[in-house]
Amino acid sequence: MDFAVLEEKIGIVFNDKSLLEAAFTHKTYSKEKNTSSYERLEFLGDSVLNFIVGDFLFHRGQYDEGGLTKYRAAFVREKSLKRVARDLNLEDFLLMGEELRRDEKYNVQIDDLYESLVAAIYLDKGFMTAKGFVERTLLQYDVTIDDDYKSRAQEIMQKRYRDNVLNYKTYEINPSALGDEDRFEAEVWVSHEKLATGRGRNKKSAENSAARVLIEKIDHGEV
Repeated sequence: MDFAVLEEKIGIVFNDKSLLEAAFTHKTYSKEKNTSSYERLEFLGDSVLNFIVGDFLFHRGQYDEGGLTKYRAAFVREKSLKRVARDLNLEDFLLMGEELRRDEKYNVQIDDLYESLVAAIYLDKGFMTAKGFVERTLLQYDVTIDDDYKSRAQEIMQKRYRDNVLNYKTYEINPSALGDEDRFEAEVWVSHEKLATGRGRNKKSAENSAARVLIEKIDHGEV
């Protein structure tokens, strides 16, 4: 794989070429070659990316805490990272094993490649170079805000804890509620642990409210 092409594309020449290679090493390839896959770098990249985006938005000075949370979530969500990864053709540099090559339906999360690349840049070149890279690539785009907290909460939990799926338990707490009064309460669970609770006029809004509370708890290090 000629990673010099990628270095030219992103305008960064690595000192440690093995870091760049690791950022594109799928676990099927790492098993065959007995090397590290990109999963550890992806984990670090997720944290570095959240900080860079949060710092960028903070210094724009135009958002309150709620706005900062919403815009950061919009930038780092899966579809935003996939867009940048496609623009950079990151999948072209993926190192994968024969097992994956033979699978005609293989699907690689290319947003993971962007996160692992950010981590590799951070480790090799330092924070300011990683920050500049993210600003030139991800932060050049406009993003739209949506209030689908359930999808975002699921993305975060799967990213951090892999296969964990969030489950919701919803109860009617005020059958006679009128207008804007909360009629339902929802709990969001993972495995056997209740993580957050929210309320709403209907089941959907109660579950979305619980997911929003969960995201806030994650942001504050409470989960």
